Amino acid sequence: PVHEMEFVLVPIHFSQNHWFLVEINMSKQAVRVYDSMKRELHDYMELVNNLKHWVKREAAVRHRVRLDMRTWDVKLVEVPQQGNTDDCGVYTIFFAEHLSLGLPIPELTPEEVPKLRFSYMRRFLQHWNLRQ
Repeated sequence: PVHEMEFVLVPIHFSQNHWFLVEINMSKQAVRVYDSMKRELHDYMELVNNLKHWVKREAAVRHRVRLDMRTWDVKLVEVPQQGNTDDCGVYTIFFAEHLSLGLPIPELTPEEVPKLRFSYMRRFLQHWNLRQ
């Protein structure tokens, strides 16, 4: 059940041209936004409220648990920023990878992105080939 997980990472495809990551942290009662093309926090609030509604509904409908998320902390996290309009997917995967492993998010410069993109592509293709 989603409400029993420590956290849930949700990649978001926004406005049909941008990816960023949202962490719903049950143990800390917090929602964190990780965006390599940072906006203002209020720009994310409709989406954050929709995600909170989804968590509450999942808990209520599937498990008969009532969650009150009105006081949950919502923050925009300072993360490395991309240097163009094309690399948001790589940054989103980078953030998710580190968070899922319990690691802090290190600096990532735009110059490092092409090598990282190739590394992710190679790993995905190797995984896909193993499953064939």
